[in-house]
Amino acid sequence: MRLSFCPRTLGRYCWRTLAVTLVLFALMVSLIRGLLPQLDEAKQQLADYVEREYGVEVKIGSLSARWQAFGPALTVEGLVLPPQERLPVTLMVDKVDVKLDFWQSLMTAGPQVEDVIFDGVQLALDLDHLGQKSTATLDAESKSAPATNIDWLYALLLEQLDRFSIRDASVQLLSSSHDYRPIHLRDLSWRNSGKLHQGRGALYLDELATATEQLTLRLDLKGDGYKPDSIKGQAYLQAQSLDLGKWASRQPNPYDPQTKLPLEGVINLEAWIEFANRGLESGVIKLLPSWLRWSLRDEPQKFAIDGGVIAWQPIADGWRLDSSELKLATNDKPWPKLEFHAMETAGVLYGKLNELQFDGLLPLLPLVPGMPLEG
Repeated sequence: MRLSFCPRTLGRYCWRTLAVTLVLFALMVSLIRGLLPQLDEAKQQLADYVEREYGVEVKIGSLSARWQAFGPALTVEGLVLPPQERLPVTLMVDKVDVKLDFWQSLMTAGPQVEDVIFDGVQLALDLDHLGQKSTATLDAESKSAPATNIDWLYALLLEQLDRFSIRDASVQLLSSSHDYRPIHLRDLSWRNSGKLHQGRGALYLDELATATEQLTLRLDLKGDGYKPDSIKGQAYLQAQSLDLGKWASRQPNPYDPQTKLPLEGVINLEAWIEFANRGLESGVIKLLPSWLRWSLRDEPQKFAIDGGVIAWQPIADGWRLDSSELKLATNDKPWPKLEFHAMETAGVLYGKLNELQFDGLLPLLPLVPGMPLEG
């Protein structure tokens, strides 16, 4: 007995199959939406997972979820990475928004992150411990000494997230030998594509800075995030007509706290920082035409930078700083050709300066922090 092929019957079966699939899909989406509001109960399980997976303690204020556009979105509020042994980083984040790729998660039967937004970030970085070797390396050399391990951070930010962004961040560098001002970062967008890792954003002078008080930031890295020693690349900074006058308008006058700091100026520069082997390889600052204007004994003063290059590089037990082609002027009077060299090694600082005329330096004294008016 032969069975005849009927296109109408085949079409009917296809429509039924499609209808059943859509109904099951709708039921699954409804189930996920119904479970999302109850997600806050799982925040301790999430904290335990992070500690188990990455070996760090984390605290979570609240955890919520919602259905956004075509997939679920998670929101973590009050994320804290407290100080802990063998970790040079402490972190506080007001809010983290995580957008999941629903279809990829469905096909892979696991959560696939589409985008992450960190909002209100306060990061403290201990430079004295940052350069320590990883746990695996130290275990191979000596099992008696504790180690700092942040390999998980490289893997998370460079491999496990395709993209993320940071809004309104403050970075505080901690060091026993230097007192650094906080670095303010806004609107950093990061993208990972294979072995290429790129970030774009802006640095600001303080948290109240406007768009005219920013330095453009660009980061380009190459390597395997699961092998941090392979990561190398460059950071590029550019200040284009950075307005120091607006910044000074928010600073108190050290000689009269009731008034603002009487300083005007525009800064132009470019800077390159090379990274490799988990640390800084070199740094170069190219000074472009810039000027500062202030008053001394009610007389206007001006300091100008017409150009120059300052280069920094690490050496054994320290660092070295060199200048070249510096062109400076005070009150429109050019300085003699200036070259300076500085070096720190084994905790001892050395310096060399070819020539300096004090009549050009004297008007700059009011710019030195802590200089009394009688000076």
